[in-house]
Amino acid sequence: MITDRTGSDGYGGLADPDYTNAFGGTSASCPTVAGVCALMLQANPNLTWRDVQHILVRSANSTNGVQASGWGTNGANRRIHDTLGFGCVDAGAATTLAQTWTNVPARQLVQTTADAAGAAIPDGTGATLTRTITCSHHMDLEHVMIDFQSNHPYWNDLEITLTSPSGTANKLTESVQGFPMPGQNYAPAGGSWQFMTVRCWDEDAAGTWTLSVKDLSPGASGSLSSWRLSFYGTNSTPVTPTPTITVNPGSLSLVAADAVTISPVKSYTVSGSNLGADVDVLAPSGFEIATSAGGPWLSSLTLAHSGGTLAATTVHVRFDPNLTGGMAVSGAISHTSAGAAGKTVNLSGNIGGTGGTPPTGGSSAGGGGCSTAPAGAPIALLLLALAAVRRRKSLA
Repeated sequence: MITDRTGSDGYGGLADPDYTNAFGGTSASCPTVAGVCALMLQANPNLTWRDVQHILVRSANSTNGVQASGWGTNGANRRIHDTLGFGCVDAGAATTLAQTWTNVPARQLVQTTADAAGAAIPDGTGATLTRTITCSHHMDLEHVMIDFQSNHPYWNDLEITLTSPSGTANKLTESVQGFPMPGQNYAPAGGSWQFMTVRCWDEDAAGTWTLSVKDLSPGASGSLSSWRLSFYGTNSTPVTPTPTITVNPGSLSLVAADAVTISPVKSYTVSGSNLGADVDVLAPSGFEIATSAGGPWLSSLTLAHSGGTLAATTVHVRFDPNLTGGMAVSGAISHTSAGAAGKTVNLSGNIGGTGGTPPTGGSSAGGGGCSTAPAGAPIALLLLALAAVRRRKSLA
């Protein structure tokens, strides 16, 4: 119920003609919410405009008597609706929350560098032009601003959506079919437009943001010239990237013919990102490593990073030539750096020759315990036995 024009001049609909429940739209909602804000400030005069917005978001009614369909949640688990926002303003709940509200910290601004895409928007096919920008700051979001620049002559052809790292889709524009009228141009001056969304309220700004652009009306065409994001909120801190080390492949097998022959040289690559220190490489016992196939051969190496990045570097591996023959060798090459450890290359193999356990099962010649006769001996013994039988028969 809201106040109406006096008597029969108003909308009516209630027993008291000076009030109505039949008037809606922004002309009604704006003064109504302004009145609620006045009640909140009366309860707590220290509220700033940002505090008022935080309270309205938190106290909004999104369940009791509110349209049931079309609701979802953003990345901060706040209920959101395409047309109803965070819900209906609840004067009682908002005023109660205002009484004990602690003012939010100072507002922070983080702006990304512009993505100068220069990419064509597919004309009238329904195909999507997709671009991404990564934010490297943690922030409790309030407002997200999008500076969008395009040379497309009819912006009402475009459907533009911004998706947050948490997966919240913000539809910034919808295609309006049947426009423009002949002789009219609906592109903004200078081809630049600024959008704003609060749909990601209380989400973390850090991560990859995705811009999707569709041209749903064939005919006029254009391209995305550039875009960038401005994040407003609190507690802006740089994201500390996770140090990583990558090795490829993760296992190697080496085989040497004997104790004299040096094993073939195998190799793998190691790379790193967001490193706080050089990468230390340690070979297990029985193996040697080098940054060149010709050596020098060492038991450990240090690979230097540049600006936190280690470009793919080849590490060569071979058996220690001082090993004896007939033995199996295994182990793992470990790689460590500040904040990144435990990356390994698993090694295995054997060295042939005598003096140790042979690589295959069975008995070895002259090894003691079991000797073998020459290959022709069984045939010779059989011939002698047959000759003896014939001699006995002839004597008989």
